Amino acid sequence: MTEINVKPLIVFDDRLQTTGSIARYVGKRSYGSIRVRNQSVYERFVDALPDWAKTQCVRIDRNNISANFNDILPDAARHESILVVEASAAIIDARRFEAFVDRLALSEYSILSDQQAPKFMFVSTRDDLKSFWEAFAENSLKAGIAALNGQPPLQISDADQMVADITELSAFLNFITGATSMRSFNSAEFDELTYVKKSADKRKIRAEHDFCNLVPSSVRPWLVGTFDYQDHPDFAQYSMRRYLFADAAFQWVHNAWDEKEFREFLFRISHFLSIRPAADQPVDKLEIAKNLLIEKVKTRRDQLYASEVGLVAKNLLANTLDGKRFLTVFDEYLELAEKHLDALAGSEMVVGHGDPCLSNILYDPATKTMKLIDPKGGSKIEDLWTISTYDYFKLSHSVLGNYDFINNLLFSIELDANGAIQLKYSVNPDTKFKSIFSAQMSTILPIRMLRLGEASLFLSMLPLHADYLNKVIAFWVRGREILDRVKDKDKSKYDS
Repeated sequence: MTEINVKPLIVFDDRLQTTGSIARYVGKRSYGSIRVRNQSVYERFVDALPDWAKTQCVRIDRNNISANFNDILPDAARHESILVVEASAAIIDARRFEAFVDRLALSEYSILSDQQAPKFMFVSTRDDLKSFWEAFAENSLKAGIAALNGQPPLQISDADQMVADITELSAFLNFITGATSMRSFNSAEFDELTYVKKSADKRKIRAEHDFCNLVPSSVRPWLVGTFDYQDHPDFAQYSMRRYLFADAAFQWVHNAWDEKEFREFLFRISHFLSIRPAADQPVDKLEIAKNLLIEKVKTRRDQLYASEVGLVAKNLLANTLDGKRFLTVFDEYLELAEKHLDALAGSEMVVGHGDPCLSNILYDPATKTMKLIDPKGGSKIEDLWTISTYDYFKLSHSVLGNYDFINNLLFSIELDANGAIQLKYSVNPDTKFKSIFSAQMSTILPIRMLRLGEASLFLSMLPLHADYLNKVIAFWVRGREILDRVKDKDKSKYDS
């Protein structure tokens, strides 16, 4: 006789595809595959389940759904009850959802999230599973509920406290706010109108706040302005107006843009970079370039080697087949940077944002609105000036360098057949976009110099991601790859 499992089978229904305004930000995909803060919606769902439920959770999509309940899981026949959750019901309170699932085995009632637009359904008795499942598998959760014809009695759950319906644009934008992973020393809070950034690095928070109020009037409309700086004992914070659209990195890693949309985006960010005012006072261009591209890399290298994670990463890479190449990458870069410092510095000093990577660019593809956040900072006028090339390096390390794919953990580190280490991406960046970007950037500065400046960013960011060993290794490997492109005489490899 089959032993009945009183704990419910958990089914994650990932059949629904994004459309309309949601697809504008993530492309056409299943809701479960949308990634927010290093996790997919599905991974977030599984993490929120009690431990016992993680082992009896099944994800269904358009390819593996069956009208035969017992086909979806080998031991499905053992279950007395079932909880079906639509992938578009994104978890917003993991603790509350975990407690809810834990209590289901004790429920004598079937439970519904919402009568009009149901997002999950718990069927409490085995007698009702068959009629529910056949209609659900054929059509939708709503169809399965209708097949029960009001039996057994239903309880309506307070679902809004646990999940958000991310088919609704406002709920989706709330859910993805701050979608890109933040560094460990930063945090953020938001409401409908404002976004508050906090950090233990008070000097940086003060400088970011002041920068937005110091820049010339021609730059200010492109920035999300800062206000209400507050200094607390252990941290500082400032507020910004909240814009309800996603950052460009979120759209980039979801392959949301077609060629036309990418060109629209590139036109706008290139315009911003072209209208940055030039310095109206003498500034030592080479001294600034040396600090940014040489001294900064040296300091960050020393920080990396002084950290536990840095030493672990160093030893792991050193013991691969071509390990020596990773240990020499800093010296090789510094030698090239010294040699080409004048070219790397560009022709003039400008008001530089300092960090226009895609995660710091808010972009609405519907209205073509663009706003930049998190500038380099500065509390006096002379802090505004930087080399004209540096913002291009930052933009390139997202578009050509694949920074956002690594930062969102969309990669794996593997060994090839010869034992050499390789960086693989689970989402492939569109090479067509890279060619478009390179063609446009080549009119501003040589691509070889663009990539050399970009390599400095990967090498200098290593100690800043010490909370993720795999990111440190991936950024290190990527820095090595880019430097190899720079040193290659084949110019066709510069933008790969």
